[in-house]
Amino acid sequence: MSAIEQLMDYNIFLDTWTQAGYQSVFFNDASPDDKLKVILRHDIDFDLEFAYQMAKMESDKGFVANYFFLISNDAYNIMTPRNKEWVLKIRDLGHKISLHFDPEVYENVHEGFEYEVSLFEELFVEKISIVSFHRPNPKFFGLDFGDRIQHTYNERYFQQMKYYSDSTGIWRYGNPLISQEFKDKKIMQILIHPLWWVQKGSDNHDKLINLFYRKVEKLKENFKENSIPFRKIMDQL
Repeated sequence: MSAIEQLMDYNIFLDTWTQAGYQSVFFNDASPDDKLKVILRHDIDFDLEFAYQMAKMESDKGFVANYFFLISNDAYNIMTPRNKEWVLKIRDLGHKISLHFDPEVYENVHEGFEYEVSLFEELFVEKISIVSFHRPNPKFFGLDFGDRIQHTYNERYFQQMKYYSDSTGIWRYGNPLISQEFKDKKIMQILIHPLWWVQKGSDNHDKLINLFYRKVEKLKENFKENSIPFRKIMDQL
């Protein structure tokens, strides 16, 4: 992995933006012509506690970010009291919460979208104005959900602004902190997945392995809470 591709300590990452004079903004407060503004976007695919840890770091340093959560997801369930509380804690830190939508789940994408938006808004008493797509397929970039709700791949945010992503655990389109846009103080959209920054591990594969065993232990705890017979065999697993 080249130095350009590598991620860094998240606190240092945030400090670098601050030292350059940048401020973080929500999508709805951003314009392609803005200077010294950055949109921090987090798509939460695996772990809500990691998301909260990142949100806390940002809040402590005066940053706001946009957090997008899955409903159609097997890795976590935002409707359980414990997980719902993590999402609410992130919002309480001053961040924006919204829906991370997977269009591939539904035969009728618009019906599925309306269903998930309604569910999310009712669950968190939060009016959605923008969503992000899970594992985005360009065929969905042209979807129009009306005037009220935009998505993060609209031309305004994805083409008129420079976009950077840490998908797979590396900077896939270059490191934003050494980009020409950064030197020119232009606005950017930065997609960051907390897994790659918060999970311990020597490299991306090691982080995924550690995440897997973390999930296994949480599953065992869930079985323990809900099954008396499982408690007798738990130590064998």
